[in-house]
Amino acid sequence: MESLTDLKTTYWDLYKEVHGIRDRGGWVMDSLDAALVQAEIAILLRESVHVFAEEKRQQAEAVVRFEAHITSLMGMGAADRETAIRWLHEAEYTNGDDRQLEYVWGLPYYHLARKAA
Repeated sequence: MESLTDLKTTYWDLYKEVHGIRDRGGWVMDSLDAALVQAEIAILLRESVHVFAEEKRQQAEAVVRFEAHITSLMGMGAADRETAIRWLHEAEYTNGDDRQLEYVWGLPYYHLARKAA
C-alpha cells in the first residue's frame, strides 16, 4: 500500500503527463483521504488513454507531412535525405539538433535516428 505522500506524487506526475502542466494547489494535493487521491489517479489514468492515443495519431500525421516534405526537398534539388534534413535544420534554426527538429515538426522522438538506420 502506497503512502498518502506517494499517492500525491503519483497524482502530481500523472496530472502533468495528461495535462502538460502541474496541478498547483488543487484539492487533491490538500486531501488527507488516500481513497480520494486513488480515485483521482484512476480518473487520470482513464484520461491518459485518450490523450496518449490522440498524441500518437498526431505524431503519425506529422510523420506523413515530414516525409512528404523531405521528398519534396529532394525533388527541389537536395541530393539525398541527409541533405534535405540539413536544409530543414537550417530553415528551422535547430542547429543540427535532431531532437529539436523532431519537436518542431511534432515527430516522435528518435524518428530521424530510426529512419537513418
